[in-house]
Amino acid sequence: MQKSQPDFKIDIKSPIFTPRPGWGGKLKNWLKKNGQSKVLPVTSIVVLVLGIYMYWDKFGAQKQDNDIVSATIEKTAEPRQGLTHLARAAISDYLMANNIELSSEQRIYAETYLVSIMGKKSVSVGETISFDKTKLADAVEKAKNLTPYQIQEWSKYLK
Repeated sequence: MQKSQPDFKIDIKSPIFTPRPGWGGKLKNWLKKNGQSKVLPVTSIVVLVLGIYMYWDKFGAQKQDNDIVSATIEKTAEPRQGLTHLARAAISDYLMANNIELSSEQRIYAETYLVSIMGKKSVSVGETISFDKTKLADAVEKAKNLTPYQIQEWSKYLK
């Protein structure tokens, strides 16, 4: 026996969905439409501003680091060196950096004064001692102000 087709047709109205682009498709279409007029200029400006900011931030950090480092002179003890040897080297570096000349007697006074300020202490090999530049400047200034008699007295300590 054959099945017969019903004589009536069921007509159910249902919505017909047409596929539309999702958010990815919408974004793609928007970028195609506005890419050169809006996205590219804004991206260029953002990259430029970030580049300038990073450059100046790096420059500022280096300057700050240099200021911190320049506030002290650090010397590391080698075998058979004490605080006086390190003070002598720090004073020599300070004098060279600031283009200052002192006589041998004035140098001896400055290193002795610097050691007395720092307190006589033993130094181990490899130990790093930091000499504050304000203390170095003070020692050099006091050495410059020595009287001729004081310079003569310090000359006794020259070899």
